Amino acid sequence: MECPRCAREIVPDRLFCIWCDAFIPKPAAGVKASLVRRLLATVVDPLLGYIVFTVTLQIASGWSRSPFDDSPLWFAQVASIAYMAIGLLLMRRGLTPGKWLLGERVVHKMTGEPAGFWRMVLREVVGKAVSGIFFGLGYLWAIWDRDAQAWHDKIADTVVLKEERPAPLTPARSGFRPGTSTP
Repeated sequence: MECPRCAREIVPDRLFCIWCDAFIPKPAAGVKASLVRRLLATVVDPLLGYIVFTVTLQIASGWSRSPFDDSPLWFAQVASIAYMAIGLLLMRRGLTPGKWLLGERVVHKMTGEPAGFWRMVLREVVGKAVSGIFFGLGYLWAIWDRDAQAWHDKIADTVVLKEERPAPLTPARSGFRPGTSTP
């Protein structure tokens, strides 16, 4: 059997081509995300929440008239809840805020379709708790796994893909040639 993307021989029972990292069940969905990008996305998610809370608290503290006013804390809590709501909405599409910023997506390992809300809840809440419970061994498991699945991916039957974004339109592709007039 050949890889639909690079036309080289693929290894049976693998989710990714060993030559081009294409996702075999649905090559158009993307390629295997690197472990560094996945780690960065995992760090970015709570970091963004912290930034939203502290920046909102600092801005609202400037509006406060007295040090005993609770409104800055209230504004920061509302902003944090809004951030969590956005995160929950993104989960329907197999994303977290960090994955969205880094161009990654969590998909079902057999179909290549976005993981969906409940599968993401299973992965992000239950699966990541299990991955971290034994000194983070579940996260490190992706280093040795042939399909780069951590324990939380195995629990939820998911893989993480780097989305293939189209290249921006350049003058050579648009038909425009420097030194010529436009039609």
